[in-house]
Amino acid sequence: MKLIFTATTTDGSYSPFTYVSATNLTRGWTETLLYPDTVLVLTNSVGIGEQRDFNGLRLGEAFPNPFTKETNVLLEIPEDGEALIQLVDINGVTLASEQAYLAAGTHRLKVVLSMPSMAFLSVTTSYERQVTRLLNTGCGGENRISVETIGAPLPFPMRSSLAGDFEPGDVMSYEAVLVNGNDTLRSEVITQEQFSDETIVLIFPNTGPTGMINGKFTVDANGTKVYFSQGNLQYIGSATPPYWKFAERQWECLGDNGQGSTNQNADRDLFGWGTSGWDNGNVYYQPWNTNNSDGTLYGPRGEFDLTGDYAQSDWGVYNPISNGGNMAGQWRTLTTDEWGHVFTRRSTSSGIRFAKARVAGMNGIILVPDDWSESTYDLHNTNNGDASHTSNIIDASQWVTLEDAGAVFLPTAGYRYGNSVFAVGDGGNYWSASCYIEDDKIERFARGMYFDDGYFDPIDGYDRYGGRSVRLVCPAE
Repeated sequence: MKLIFTATTTDGSYSPFTYVSATNLTRGWTETLLYPDTVLVLTNSVGIGEQRDFNGLRLGEAFPNPFTKETNVLLEIPEDGEALIQLVDINGVTLASEQAYLAAGTHRLKVVLSMPSMAFLSVTTSYERQVTRLLNTGCGGENRISVETIGAPLPFPMRSSLAGDFEPGDVMSYEAVLVNGNDTLRSEVITQEQFSDETIVLIFPNTGPTGMINGKFTVDANGTKVYFSQGNLQYIGSATPPYWKFAERQWECLGDNGQGSTNQNADRDLFGWGTSGWDNGNVYYQPWNTNNSDGTLYGPRGEFDLTGDYAQSDWGVYNPISNGGNMAGQWRTLTTDEWGHVFTRRSTSSGIRFAKARVAGMNGIILVPDDWSESTYDLHNTNNGDASHTSNIIDASQWVTLEDAGAVFLPTAGYRYGNSVFAVGDGGNYWSASCYIEDDKIERFARGMYFDDGYFDPIDGYDRYGGRSVRLVCPAE
């Protein structure tokens, strides 16, 4: 009897998973399938099928897994010969590769991953290929694989093939688990009598990664909803190794604390357009780039947004955010149309979309979620971009009530021109993922959102070299 496992979220979208637990409640055994294993064969003779030939190639599970920076995998091969050992990411990009002539016996593979991510380790010989899945939660320097020969075959961690007997009609229980950095998400549990082959769909609740504000915002006419991050994006260059994070509080910004320089070790929250660190083929793409001689040297050349083939230029797509799930691909930057929809076209239950405010002493704009209730807090001069920040004076203790109800605050973090930082506390400058298509500004400018005391433009255009804030979002459903 063959069981195939897949997973979705409650809206039917495909969901990745780390492993599936299958428990025979009638006979008292549990089998764990570590992705990419998704097929379980039940028999009434030797129990769990899908047996590997124990006289053939054996690639063990990583230990530990998940791991921080490095892990070990044991490999047992039955005869001398060439072996290709490869480490690839979830997009199939080769991170490291080792071609080696290995003697029959057991070998330890030491794997180091440079960034928190999911990866696959494969071993290919002339007669067989096996793959095991890895989940790294730390930064370990250069991606690499090293091989150490142990010698005679040894016991080592691998998926059990003989977990227990099975008879049609046994009561089985199934659960999928997704390990996401320091977070663990569990699917609903399916418990049923098992009589025949089946594709079993395990459903995860719709949740975003850590680091989000729990308020849903519609960003287009199709009803797409997002969560905003808990604060503006920061690059912590002073750390070893450097990493990305969200500000701990929504009103926090770094100001002119050294980011107005070319120093790679400076902490930053004002970035040139498309400076995620991914090489998009242009001259400047690192978060510390500040050269302001030519806007065409930043971001994808031409009429290309930070989407599609150039999505990796988006800070949230390319980088793990340490306090935002710590895995790449979980966050993104709004397009200029989406910024415009949030501020000017979105329907909300209260009719309120935004309000100028001063929160904890910092000027900025409050965005309220779709389901905002006016009874939560009495906001004044709402949906008015020309209003003053003093329209709503809110201290840190009062802000807790608004944030708990899903409110987002965009602080006036200023902007950077070359190596100088200006207007901290006075002007808010936020990038979008959209290029600027207008006359000779196509390759120089990108779209963004700007506001200050008494002025607001949700679809402004800027030279791409300017250092501006980034506020990321993740899918809400």
